[in-house]
Amino acid sequence: MPRLKTLNIGNNNIIRVHSGAFHGLPSLENLYLDHNNITAIPDDVFSGSLFVLWINDNNIRELNYGAMRGLSSITRLYLENNHIQKIDNGSFDGVQIQRM
Repeated sequence: MPRLKTLNIGNNNIIRVHSGAFHGLPSLENLYLDHNNITAIPDDVFSGSLFVLWINDNNIRELNYGAMRGLSSITRLYLENNHIQKIDNGSFDGVQIQRM
């Protein structure tokens, strides 16, 4: 689906997202992963085409080094209502968010 711009997979009881999960979607601009049960964001999940990422209302406990790598075009990141206790240095390397 190389021309897909918006993907809404919120409210699906997703527990895990694998590295590279969205790399096959080069035109993806809006990704809804909200209201799931995601506990961690592995390194290298997202691609640079994303403008807006909704990952709020999950069970994320920490953001590891490189977790947000690849979000070079992101303008908005929604992380509220998680259980984040730890953010590693380098979690947001290369990311310039306008609104969080």
